[in-house]
Amino acid sequence: MSEVVLRAQLVGKSFDSGPAQVDVLRNVNLEVARGERLAVLGRSGSGKSTLLHILGGLDDPDVGEVWVGDKSLQTLSVAQRARLRNRSLGFIYQFHHLLPEFSALENVAMPLLLAGTPRAESFERAEKLLSTVGLDKRVSHRPHALSGGERQRVAVARALVTNPLLVLADEPTGNLDRQSADEVFDLMCSLSDQFGTSFLIVTHDESMLERTHRALRLVDGELQS
Repeated sequence: MSEVVLRAQLVGKSFDSGPAQVDVLRNVNLEVARGERLAVLGRSGSGKSTLLHILGGLDDPDVGEVWVGDKSLQTLSVAQRARLRNRSLGFIYQFHHLLPEFSALENVAMPLLLAGTPRAESFERAEKLLSTVGLDKRVSHRPHALSGGERQRVAVARALVTNPLLVLADEPTGNLDRQSADEVFDLMCSLSDQFGTSFLIVTHDESMLERTHRALRLVDGELQS
């Protein structure tokens, strides 16, 4: 039986909208296996980002529970949850969220430095990953000197530098042209295969489906096969 790296059980989330209550997520059940690439599709405003924030421990569900590995996020303190995110999860966003004052190398090394990894080891691991994603000649460049596709490659390397169980990606190619989007997504698939890392990708891009192992749709707050 495949190892389950993330599990959500009966997750629900609602928001107040004036006098009404909007159920953004309802009875969400989900499992992600080690090395699996899972796409969650849905239109804009369907709750995909809310789901990702809950799965990553950045927000709490109103009901239900989420496990990363064998840890229930709902039983952890804020500090424990932050440590779990740093060690077990990677994040990629539509907008790369790189720190503009730091080089590509420093941006990729940052999660390791924050975790207390020695500086020399952090930079060595970051440099190796930047070489893996084809940016060995751009390690000293700051984000403003990189193309959109290159910035997103840096973001992918940063998400993987801690060897996480799972990378959560929120529209990771949504801000790129078609060619750059295809290149970045192909890179994510290649790295998933190489490192055995699971990817959960929320997107509205149907073209990604042929390169994932499985796809679910978020419709009216519920996940459907």
